[in-house]
Amino acid sequence: MLLDRCDTSAALRLSHPPFDSPENRESDPGVVPETPVLSRKRRHNLFGRADLAYIYRRAKDLIIQHKLLRITRYEEQDGIRQLTICNLWRIERLPDASIRTLNFNLVTTSWEEVRSTNDWYQWPEMPFYPIEQTKSLGWWKDIIKGAIWKALIAAGYSGELKKKKGMKPGQMAYFLLNQYVGGTVYLDKFDAYGYPLTKETPGRLDPETMKAGARALRAAFFQHILDHEVLSAVLAINYRECGFRRYLQFARYRSGLLKVAAEHRNLLPLLPGINPDQWSRNDLFSRKLWVKDGRKSTAIDRYPVQPYPIQARKSGRLITDCDSILGPYVGSFDSAAVWRWLSKASSLIVRAWYMNHTSQFGYHSANYVIANMALANINAKAPVCAYVKLICNSYYLRDKDYAVSSQIQQLYRLYFAHAANLWKENGYAVVREWVKDVDQKSIIHDMLDWLEAEGFAQGFPNKRATWTSLLRRSDDWHRRIAIDCMEHELNGKTLEWVSLLPETVIDDIAFAPLTNSRALAVEGYELKHCIGNYVDMCNKGRYRAYSVLEPDGSRSTLGFSVQSRTATLDQHRGKHNGPISPAAKEAGRLFVEAYQQALREKKGGWQHG
Repeated sequence: MLLDRCDTSAALRLSHPPFDSPENRESDPGVVPETPVLSRKRRHNLFGRADLAYIYRRAKDLIIQHKLLRITRYEEQDGIRQLTICNLWRIERLPDASIRTLNFNLVTTSWEEVRSTNDWYQWPEMPFYPIEQTKSLGWWKDIIKGAIWKALIAAGYSGELKKKKGMKPGQMAYFLLNQYVGGTVYLDKFDAYGYPLTKETPGRLDPETMKAGARALRAAFFQHILDHEVLSAVLAINYRECGFRRYLQFARYRSGLLKVAAEHRNLLPLLPGINPDQWSRNDLFSRKLWVKDGRKSTAIDRYPVQPYPIQARKSGRLITDCDSILGPYVGSFDSAAVWRWLSKASSLIVRAWYMNHTSQFGYHSANYVIANMALANINAKAPVCAYVKLICNSYYLRDKDYAVSSQIQQLYRLYFAHAANLWKENGYAVVREWVKDVDQKSIIHDMLDWLEAEGFAQGFPNKRATWTSLLRRSDDWHRRIAIDCMEHELNGKTLEWVSLLPETVIDDIAFAPLTNSRALAVEGYELKHCIGNYVDMCNKGRYRAYSVLEPDGSRSTLGFSVQSRTATLDQHRGKHNGPISPAAKEAGRLFVEAYQQALREKKGGWQHG
């Protein structure tokens, strides 16, 4: 018992009797001795604020009274499996395999079913997929912190406390959190860069004991609560977002979820855009719901199939108890052919369309992409990743400008024919790396620039063209534009200069000098960086640039300043100013040293080289 939590009489009972007390001296019979009065200083409030002191003590009482630090407890009653976390959150698996989720209200001391998004946000997270995230058990701290925060809120912690003078309520809250979990303490010392030094302080809870509790929690969940059919469906919806909370949110609508998984598994990614109460409909993916057929809208565009009425969407209000698992809402299609194509596509393609059809920048762009894909009648057997990449790049395809276009459809045929050919000749790994290339966005964007400038007018893309031939024409056009822009800035002139070292090879890495404004412009275009801006410095002899080629075909650009008889490495960058290999970095350093030696050996060469 802490003295500052006891009254005066309790404190006296814990003290030894004073030396002059009646117990330590003789007294006359019949005489009632006087009780000595102890003088005591007035006790100050914790944190300098009576309200924070009360909340702090009340929160600790709640933690102890309800055993909130007990991570897990499992029990079975009448065929119902109950998994309780910190005596605050409970999962019940009923005999029919459905689940209920409940919160414990510390104010009313009663269990209440989870119904709102705010309730879900207060639930703890437990990583169980992908496997890489399960190697650490450090997430027990987040669970305990969540339990302590609930105790603080039940004790009266709120934003209104910030309006009063004195210690900030957040400091008190983190003081309590650090008492149990530990935390970071800032020292009155700074490192060489001026950043304050910190140290980690342990809390009262033993980390190994809490890790054992976290391990027991996960084991109980997998053994007694997890439904593998539900988990498989949730992974099909979006395997990148399959955490503990999200699983529970979908599991609450188990019957509708498994019905879709059994009948239209590839369309599972569309469910977050549909009201969960409608998932059990027999006509959920019928043409009547998804194709307008001359109508202004269909049931898929309206409440209750839509999660929210249009008034709620416009006002930003979330009015349903299922909004925590919802994503962008879906809409009907103008063309039956487009819906028929999407409804038969891979779940990966469906997910890519759903995640991009209402994105911030690409609203409707992904709709036009799949419309052009569906109407292009693509015969090439291209891998799914090629379709996914094209849909994900829908904003850069600018299909919103072209809408449904026969020219864009022909461009898609060439793209997928090229992907299919790569797959056939080099295997899936090669085509997968091709579609993952960061240059895909700029390649598509640049090709559309060329087509708009002169390609469409010249009849491209046509049936005799290939994806490779279009890329070659696009690159040629962009080189001409880069050179024209450079010459325009130089009033039609081509500036030239001399580099002391000709083409040089160091450890099989070739260094080719860039000795005129045209070469700088082309290098800048091909590697997507700004070396072309150094033309003035190169012309004045203060800078030199070299194009670098490695044996594996990797390219980079080396730039160094030239002052007097000294060459100083400035930058060595790859495409898009990206990093270079260690071998190229070392070879670049050796080349700059060789250039500096050439400066010193050539009398007066520094004035011209």
